[in-house]
Amino acid sequence: MDSGSRKSETIPLATTNSSLELFKAMSHPVRLQIYQLLALKQHSVGNVCRLLNMKQHAVSQQLSLLRKAEIAGTRRSGRNVIYFVNNKRILAILDACVSKPLELRKKTVHVESPSEKEPKSYRDRL
Repeated sequence: MDSGSRKSETIPLATTNSSLELFKAMSHPVRLQIYQLLALKQHSVGNVCRLLNMKQHAVSQQLSLLRKAEIAGTRRSGRNVIYFVNNKRILAILDACVSKPLELRKKTVHVESPSEKEPKSYRDRL
């Protein structure tokens, strides 16, 4: 293989860094919870604070990281800043991450009580 063909196979650094930012942002449990809320409905910081029983500064810090990773976006509504999902492609990623391991686990576990049934996809968990 010559160096010319090898160069065309490499992934651009900007794409790699963007992917790393996405996975880094979604690796924190609180950010994942916030994303789950935003995937269902747009929310203000105050609503997210109430729903997660967290202080505003902690939620704002996590939302800031989601915005930096271009996962969440904002819009103004009067005095409030409303957050929403800016990157819907991540739903497919989370669906694959949650659904496939559950399918594998169900194949290895033969007994399952009705209360322990897992959702079919990530969206069903929301």
